[in-house]
Amino acid sequence: MRQLSGRIATLIIKEDVHKIGSFGGMVMMAISDYEPCMAGHLSAQMGRDNSQVARVLKLLENKGLIARQPDGKDGRVTIITLTDSGKAEVRMLRRTMSRAVDALSEHLNATDRAMLISLLERLASDPTARDDAR
Repeated sequence: MRQLSGRIATLIIKEDVHKIGSFGGMVMMAISDYEPCMAGHLSAQMGRDNSQVARVLKLLENKGLIARQPDGKDGRVTIITLTDSGKAEVRMLRRTMSRAVDALSEHLNATDRAMLISLLERLASDPTARDDAR
């Protein structure tokens, strides 16, 4: 599995025009999924430490890919959203990931390829799935 993950990361890194790295891309995709969101919620959903996510959020904000605004109901809370540039980056990431899966599965027949895509979609949408194998 690590080899597959590494091959996908290699394909994505080639198109990392904003130099946000693979974790930055993961955070961008998570923001897109949960937007608008709070940093703590984002960390919990990703199963990552708050400080890890905070560092990447600062990088993404400095690159103009996300915006942070105070929550109108609770001044202690910051709401995170994607900017227009951030939304474009997420669209590019999704296209790149799709091309990576296509490239890695080109040797499969149509039935096996459809099954792989179906399984990946199920894994991606499983709210109970966690990446505890770090």
